[in-house]
Amino acid sequence: MDYLAASNYTPGRFAEALAVAEDHDLTRFQGFQPHFNLLERAEYQGDGEEICVREHIGVTPYFALARGFLTGKYRPGQDVPATPRAGGISQAYLNDRGWGMLAVLDEVAAAHGATPGQVALAWVMRYPGVVGPIASATSTGHVAEMMGAIALELTDEEFARLDTAGR
Repeated sequence: MDYLAASNYTPGRFAEALAVAEDHDLTRFQGFQPHFNLLERAEYQGDGEEICVREHIGVTPYFALARGFLTGKYRPGQDVPATPRAGGISQAYLNDRGWGMLAVLDEVAAAHGATPGQVALAWVMRYPGVVGPIASATSTGHVAEMMGAIALELTDEEFARLDTAGR
C-alpha cells in the first residue's frame, strides 16, 4: 500500500488534490505537513483543519516550536545568535506579540513544573487532527526535554489562553 503526504499546500489546493485522487482512483494523501504552531496558523487553522479532520488525514506540523522561539531561549534585550535558524525568527517573533506569547507560556509552564517548549508542543498535540508535531533538536538533552510534552495535559482554560495569546 502506498502512503502519501503533502507539505505546504494551501487548504484549497489540498482539497483539490484529494478530489482529483478520488475522481481518478489515485492514491490519496494520508498526511499533511503544515507550518503550524502557536504563532503560525494560517496553513492549518480553519479550512485546513476542517479538511484534515473530515478526511481523517494525519497532521504532522513542522516548526512546532517556531524555530526554537517557543522554548523561551530568546528573550527581550538579548542578542539573537547569528545562525540561519535564529535569523528567521527576528522579524516574525521578536515583537510584542512574541513576548506576550512567551509570558503566557511561562505562566502555564510554571503551573505544571514544565518548560515553555513542552507547553508549546502540548498545545500543538492537543489540536484537532494533529498526530505528532515536528520539532528540531540539536542534542539528546533537547529530545529528552521535548518528550516531557507527551505527559503534559493542558486544561481547557490553559489551552484557550495559549490559543488567544498566539493570535
